Amino acid sequence: MKKLIGILLLVCTLTLCLASCGVSDDEVVGTWRGEWEYNGNDFVGVIYINEDGTYSKATYKFINYGLDYTLSSSEAGKYEIDGKEIRLYETESKWSTYTYVDGKLENGGHYYERMEND
Repeated sequence: MKKLIGILLLVCTLTLCLASCGVSDDEVVGTWRGEWEYNGNDFVGVIYINEDGTYSKATYKFINYGLDYTLSSSEAGKYEIDGKEIRLYETESKWSTYTYVDGKLENGGHYYERMEND
């Protein structure tokens, strides 16, 4: 009985360890796109995560009933991966944290999906 309990504890421990594994560079590198609404305005965001440890991000606001858009903001910097969190560092003191969930990047209820060609 003690041997069975020991085996079950080992299996549970291994399962927890595997479940808490982080995301890899291969899963993160690429182009990500998300859409959301804020204060009655529609936005689209695109994040380019590069193999060399850098990223760039652009956010566009839809205008003219969604037929046109204008650049709302942009940023660039370096990124790091910590478990399932991806931190985009615009500067050393200014960063955004995204969580890798089911193949998507999530930040503040906004979800970014990997673009098809990546």
